[in-house]
Amino acid sequence: MKLESRKILGLPDLEVHATAVRIPVHTGHSESIYIETEREATLEGVLEALRSAPGVTFSGDANDFPTPLETAGDPGVFVGRVRVSGNAIEYWCVSDNLLKGAATNAVQIAETLVAAKV
Repeated sequence: MKLESRKILGLPDLEVHATAVRIPVHTGHSESIYIETEREATLEGVLEALRSAPGVTFSGDANDFPTPLETAGDPGVFVGRVRVSGNAIEYWCVSDNLLKGAATNAVQIAETLVAAKV
């Protein structure tokens, strides 16, 4: 997780603290994500960013959270249980790992680059 995050973001020195917990579910990946930003964040700003992010479905309630069962069969990324304190952001993220993964991400990144004519 550390190396992949650094590679995807192009930040070789990105500080990543990852813990993997294996729980048997039919389909899906779930992650509890903690981010520290350089500037203070607001809950309203984070929720707006999530709502406008392509491919991201926000549960609609900062206290609600998606489950692997709900996301099975959908190629999107689902986010909920959002918390903001100063420059710290925490949220719960779930996706169907059979539909959303490295190959799908690569295609979506390529489509974005082609659309931007980079």
